[in-house]
Amino acid sequence: MVDVEPGNEGDELGARVNRGLRFAALNQVINRIFTFGSGIVVLRVLSVEDVGTYALALAIVTLVIAVNELGLIPTIIRWEDNPEHAARTAYTLVLVSSVLWYIAILSTAPMLADAFGNPEVSGVLRVLGLTVLIDGFSSMPVAFLNRGFHQDRMTISESSSMVVQIVVTVSLAFWGAGPYALAWGQVTSNAVAVVFMILLVQHRALPGWHRPHVGPLLRFGSPIAGGALMREGAVNVDGLVVGGVLGTVQLGFYQLAFNLGSLPQNTIGATLTRVLYAGFARLQDDRERFDNAVRRATALIVAGTVPMVVLIAALAAPIVQFLYGAKWDPAIPVLRLLVILGGMRVLLNALLDIIVADGRPRHLFLLYGTWLVAVVPALFIGAEIGGITGVAVAHLVVALGIVLPLVLWAIHTGGIDAFAMVRSFVRPLVAGAVALVAAYGATLLQVGEFFQLAIGGVAGVAVYAAILLPGNSLIKLPLDRLKRRPPAEAPA
Repeated sequence: MVDVEPGNEGDELGARVNRGLRFAALNQVINRIFTFGSGIVVLRVLSVEDVGTYALALAIVTLVIAVNELGLIPTIIRWEDNPEHAARTAYTLVLVSSVLWYIAILSTAPMLADAFGNPEVSGVLRVLGLTVLIDGFSSMPVAFLNRGFHQDRMTISESSSMVVQIVVTVSLAFWGAGPYALAWGQVTSNAVAVVFMILLVQHRALPGWHRPHVGPLLRFGSPIAGGALMREGAVNVDGLVVGGVLGTVQLGFYQLAFNLGSLPQNTIGATLTRVLYAGFARLQDDRERFDNAVRRATALIVAGTVPMVVLIAALAAPIVQFLYGAKWDPAIPVLRLLVILGGMRVLLNALLDIIVADGRPRHLFLLYGTWLVAVVPALFIGAEIGGITGVAVAHLVVALGIVLPLVLWAIHTGGIDAFAMVRSFVRPLVAGAVALVAAYGATLLQVGEFFQLAIGGVAGVAVYAAILLPGNSLIKLPLDRLKRRPPAEAPA
């Protein structure tokens, strides 16, 4: 997807990006299948309140993990001069940060539980806080695996850990562990993943210290860490608002909708993040190739994301009822809104990764900071007026009306033609609108949820492809061009 001109260097980078994308996509497909399968079982066993309690603890820990690695993973991915040496100092900094944050979680858990009026959050938070320590040990292996486009090794690590998570979570759920089933499942999964990453990474960085590296590492990494905190805050603060204003049960419904609505980001977005940042970082010194790659990549991202958003939005009712049961019906209208937000996050996060790869990490902090400042009051207003549906509406309005225009402006100021980029989105969006009507029509048939899903899915995909694909040169993947070499000159 990173579009480069023919030549040996371009061919090699293109091949590595392509291979990384294939394995990253495979990794996400495997993980989503495992997650869906175990989620169906677990959410039919656990109560809505159990899910809400876990979601509240998870929202807090997610914010901590966002800043825990101090922005040093993308810093090492982008580091040009002897990254193996710099990674030793980076590893030490992240491990110290992990220990300090875990101590903070242990000491403040009871106070946080009291603040949200749910005593059980304290114990779940202390268990889930172990993932912060594990995150510290995974930081440099993750950096080098992504830097080298070794998504095949990441797939082995994460697929193995997912199997462990399913076994632990499902077993504990049936034994009556409640929200602790989800917490311990996540902890054991992360622990197994980091062991595999350490074993499979080529450059096994050990903690060390070289003081001259500290300044450059933190100068580039700090804005990224700040931006990551703002990003996770903007996306996950809704859980804290719902839990604090509307209660744990409503948070359980909202969390199911949020998880399903995040599928575009958790599949397509996660795949792209692992590969595109490293690919664009390698193009930072070649402006023409960088700009061409951005335009091509964003067109493909939108074209690939729209059908997933459309199908989930149109088929939200049969998805929830067939997979999780009627007790989760209040999540359906929220899901229809949050999946649109999930699709937008794919594009927004890709554009922001591009901005950082272009050497402008402070823009990340400013843009995500604006997002957080705008969304917090909007979420409180939405919760008071419309409950969890009002929260979803507020989230979507801020992302579409404030964040997207600002991110496009930042892209444009970097020398990329944002208007041409947006024009390439029109055809996928029109195709998606027509496909939405076709897929939704299947839910009006009296044939049961399974057949509604089957008929709606086929109809939506067929209509989308029929409108999008004919004569559309942007959808021709550039991957074949990456391997193409200039024709050899004929002998004289």
